[in-house]
Amino acid sequence: MFCGNCGGRNDDDAVFCEVCGENLEQGQFDDNLPPDSHIQNKKKKAVILACVAGFVIFFVAGNVSTDPFRLAKTYAAALYRQDYSSIYPLLDVKNTGFTSRKMFEKMLSKSVAHISAGNIVNYEVIDPSRDESSSRRSSGENELTKSYVMQYVLKDSGRTQTHRITFIRQKGNKLFFFPKWTIANNSVIANNYSIRVPSGATVTFDDNVRLGKEYLSDDTTDRSLGYYDTYVIPAIFIGEYEVQASLPYATAKQNIRASNNGSATIEGFGIKDDSVNELIKKVVDNHQKIYSAAISGRAFKEVSNLFISDDSIQQNTEKQYDSFRENITREGNRILKINFSNPSSSRQANVQQGTVIVSMTLKADYTRENTSWNNVSTVERSAQNSIRVQFVYRNGQWYQTGWSILRV
Repeated sequence: MFCGNCGGRNDDDAVFCEVCGENLEQGQFDDNLPPDSHIQNKKKKAVILACVAGFVIFFVAGNVSTDPFRLAKTYAAALYRQDYSSIYPLLDVKNTGFTSRKMFEKMLSKSVAHISAGNIVNYEVIDPSRDESSSRRSSGENELTKSYVMQYVLKDSGRTQTHRITFIRQKGNKLFFFPKWTIANNSVIANNYSIRVPSGATVTFDDNVRLGKEYLSDDTTDRSLGYYDTYVIPAIFIGEYEVQASLPYATAKQNIRASNNGSATIEGFGIKDDSVNELIKKVVDNHQKIYSAAISGRAFKEVSNLFISDDSIQQNTEKQYDSFRENITREGNRILKINFSNPSSSRQANVQQGTVIVSMTLKADYTRENTSWNNVSTVERSAQNSIRVQFVYRNGQWYQTGWSILRV
């Protein structure tokens, strides 16, 4: 007879195994079974026990690794070491655009750099729900959210500061069995943040991410607000950013703070000298074209391309032009010829509400009719006016948004 525990050979009337001491009367064994069969039975038992132990370890390790309090400690330790890349996996975001790992690390390096080994004495993570004096709601203790507090002491001041950490339980499980906890997005993500810039400007955040056309809002040129493009960013990390806006004729840098449903208008553009000179020449040339067309009695359509293709502006400017043309072509009051120039070096151009305002002196040398006692003669005259002309830039061209008649 063979022992079912160790496979050892025993006498047929043996009660206990001579090899391992197993009670042979508790089991019914086939005397003809070879020892290997009993050994295989023992191996099967060992495999089953190993699998059970593996599952136990798996579940214990899984529960420990997904415990939100342990995740909060991992988060705090990473802040202390300034190891921001290890915090990123705790977020529920896509690694693209304004929610990329690189943008996240930059944001944290600006906003929480003071919570680091070089600036604090020590820290601890507290679970407020374990404080018996705290209510379940105030501590954030429920089935869907968990809130913890990182408490730390600053080296310089000795003051105790706090940093709140909130986790949200996501739908579904991690590895099929364990709850999935991530840092609450509303503490790190700003939704629908909008940026307004002069039309045609390219916008770059922190010399890294450029706003593409996919962020461009349909409402881009509301004249009541100025000539702007509005970009809407669906999701961006809350924090400080340096934004650079570039136009063919000007650039601007501005620090902004991204917040939920917040907005910013980029201003303070510095216009390039070449662009200022181009605009001064444009003012002189446009006036020359407009006055020459009116003197010749031509229709507004001959000069309509000098103005922005906005229906309201086109209609108002046409009425103004027609009235002016009628006045300067009336017998006895006709202007016969005119030449414009810019005699002064005093000129400037500024970006305002998405447009460019040119301030300059414009001189007009002209010949007009002079009627005295029914005698018509010609007279040569000059006039100087300080003027402001508003332009917008579209598709590589400058267009006026209106026109003021000069005193001549």
